[in-house]
Amino acid sequence: MGGATIKTSGAAMPTGRGYVDAIDGLRALAVLLVLLFHAGFTFASGGFVGVDVFFVISGFLITSNIVRDIERGDWSFSRFYTRRIARLLPALFTVLFFTLAAAFFILSPTDLERLGRSSLYAALSGSNIFFWLEANYFDQAANTKPLLHTWSLGVEEQFYLIWPLLVLGFHRWRARRGVLIGMIALGAISLAAAFLTSPHLPSAVFFLTPFRIYQFVLGAVVALGLTLAHGNKAGLAGFVAAAALLAIAYAANGETSPYWLAAFAPALAAAIFIWAAESPIVKLVFGSTPMRWIGQRSYAIYLTHWPIMVLWPLATDYELSVAEGWLAIAASVATGAILHAAVEKPLRFYARTTPEQRHRRLGLVAAMLLAVIVPASHFWGLNGLPGRLPEELLLAVANEDALLMDRRRIAICQQSNAKPMEPDKLKSCVTPPEERRASVFVLGDSLATDVAASLRFAYPNFFIGQHTGSGCVISRDRDAQAKGKAWCVQLMNEAIEQSLDKNTNYRRVILLSNWRIERVEDLNDIIQDYNASGITPIIFGPRATFTERVPAIAYSSKSIADAERRAQLFRDKKYDRAAEIFPRKLRGDYEYIDFIEMQCPNGVCSIFDEDENLLYMDRRHFTGAGIKWFAKRLRAEHPRILYGYADKMTKPASLQ
Repeated sequence: MGGATIKTSGAAMPTGRGYVDAIDGLRALAVLLVLLFHAGFTFASGGFVGVDVFFVISGFLITSNIVRDIERGDWSFSRFYTRRIARLLPALFTVLFFTLAAAFFILSPTDLERLGRSSLYAALSGSNIFFWLEANYFDQAANTKPLLHTWSLGVEEQFYLIWPLLVLGFHRWRARRGVLIGMIALGAISLAAAFLTSPHLPSAVFFLTPFRIYQFVLGAVVALGLTLAHGNKAGLAGFVAAAALLAIAYAANGETSPYWLAAFAPALAAAIFIWAAESPIVKLVFGSTPMRWIGQRSYAIYLTHWPIMVLWPLATDYELSVAEGWLAIAASVATGAILHAAVEKPLRFYARTTPEQRHRRLGLVAAMLLAVIVPASHFWGLNGLPGRLPEELLLAVANEDALLMDRRRIAICQQSNAKPMEPDKLKSCVTPPEERRASVFVLGDSLATDVAASLRFAYPNFFIGQHTGSGCVISRDRDAQAKGKAWCVQLMNEAIEQSLDKNTNYRRVILLSNWRIERVEDLNDIIQDYNASGITPIIFGPRATFTERVPAIAYSSKSIADAERRAQLFRDKKYDRAAEIFPRKLRGDYEYIDFIEMQCPNGVCSIFDEDENLLYMDRRHFTGAGIKWFAKRLRAEHPRILYGYADKMTKPASLQ
């Protein structure tokens, strides 16, 4: 995300001029797409591609500058790295410091402790590795991670660390031609690895630098192998590339879009745009004063926007409304402009900067790093400073770890591709005992794990067989599963066949997952399979879900009563709507339980039990206390659910 200045000597560089103003316009487009995406506007569901654009720009500019200095005989590792330090770190450290300060008054102890850790990784150029290591199905929601956006800075800074070494090595091999050949080879390897790995390890492909190298290479290839075009055809290509970025930002979705659309296509479009950046029509629009103004401040705007968009909703009672989304964008631009003027620009190294000024600025950067490390280390080492909380919430905080451990002990039959279950343990989870004991089979994802655990408490005389996998949709269709969940297809097929096996003598079969309305026909096919075997499955409907992590809601409140009140405001309404639509699309012979009605009697979704234990570990999954609380609800509302019929359990009126 460095500046867009390229100093050239004659025809040595392919740009043919010193400053490519339309690149700042491209940078403006990229950061605006990211802002719209993070503000929650549905028309920018793929706005995350702005980061791919930044990587291509960096590849173009940094490669240009390194090769220029090498060919002039003026290359210096120390000058390159100190300039990068002065260019990037002061603004980053400033944002880290103020984010830590604001979070002290807003975040829960768990989230503040995690923020302390992520701040240290961000300060040391490793936040992409930190967030990759954290990424799993039960990971906290992105909207409680104020520094999640710094993953891209980790990638950039790792790129700056290795790129000069690669360029210098390739240049010594065959000069500029060697750099171009070497870069193309690296890019091809990186792109192939990304395509091959994305279906299986999407988080690794998203966060880790080796899978992003090809995006930097696309920029480097434009810098080394092409002359920036000036004609009308180039102008048309530039506008087509910009239009493609807008179209991708509108159509793409991080959960379901194929890799070529979500990452490769926007990077390629950015490279084409850069090639066309000198054409008059492209310069007229993207080199205009407003676009250049935003582009020159894009790094600072990017730094400030996500902490604002995370901490603002947590500090208030509501999500960002449409109006507040626009206000958050305006606040991000304003704070970014201030950061650019007060920190980023004054601390850069310029040609006129004296050695004494350089040393003074580097010393200031070191002091700023210390100002981040001290509070971040305290937040991490002191468990998020729970003493900040109101007295009545302190006990709940003290119990949180115990409740999570309780859940892990209870949910022992949950399966994961990362840690496959040993055959003997799997057999004990799915095979009824030899003695004649009534048996029930639970099939689904981690939400079904909650229900299976609750059933064991509610009905201790029954054997509760469980075949559940994290994030696995109940479907035989590979396309129904999320990215990286292809293993779920085999799991679901095995589970369905297990429950249909008459030798297992299961009395009831219970189906539950994070239902997707568009895949309901897959479920209807499975219901028919059960009906054909004389089984009437019990289906639990969509589950009440919150837009924020429940611990974050609770521990940023003034009291337990205030937390209960605020939790109702953080209800994710799309799940409530799904609960109305879903049962009306089901077909066949089944019995239906309204999960939300069970969770939220009289429309109120409590987040604490009568002993003031927290019921939820994240946005939807129960803690150990929550599992036991739901067991009581099952026992009270459906005392004979496992005996072959269910009290108070009916199909929607339209299906009777």
